[in-house]
Amino acid sequence: MDYNLNINTLNMKTLIKKNNFAAIFSFLFLTVISMSACKKEKQKQVAVTDTSYQVNSKVDAGMTKSGSKATATLSGLYSPKSKKLVYKVEFNAIEPSVIEFRNEKDAVIFSIKKTGTKYTSPLNGEIILNAENENALINQKYYIQLSSAKYPNGEIKGQLSAKKQ
Repeated sequence: MDYNLNINTLNMKTLIKKNNFAAIFSFLFLTVISMSACKKEKQKQVAVTDTSYQVNSKVDAGMTKSGSKATATLSGLYSPKSKKLVYKVEFNAIEPSVIEFRNEKDAVIFSIKKTGTKYTSPLNGEIILNAENENALINQKYYIQLSSAKYPNGEIKGQLSAKKQ
């Protein structure tokens, strides 16, 4: 009987070793599969956020009812990846005292600073947006306002349009 016990003990040890090998192999296999799935998911996310938006606005007295003959255009490009809006503003028949980006609640999001004593056209610059401001821009809830000494509450305004490229 002792002989049978020793054979059964040896068979048991061999079985345990084989099961450990199978368990380790299974663990490694599942780890590799999981990691490759994560990489594919990250690639999908990057592809979605690399979309850029063309941003434009025709700016006039229509929104302000000032009666001004001044006009302006804004053209730009927004990149969700960098959170950067690069813009160019060209204006005519106005000497702006303040140029601001505003949201639908009329809150100032960003004021364009003067270089020197007055603004000159064309005006180039960039803005870094947070997630809330990005959402508002993409959903067309922003406008640009040019104010002057004669119209301090806004001489001309224009809604920003953001379209995927």
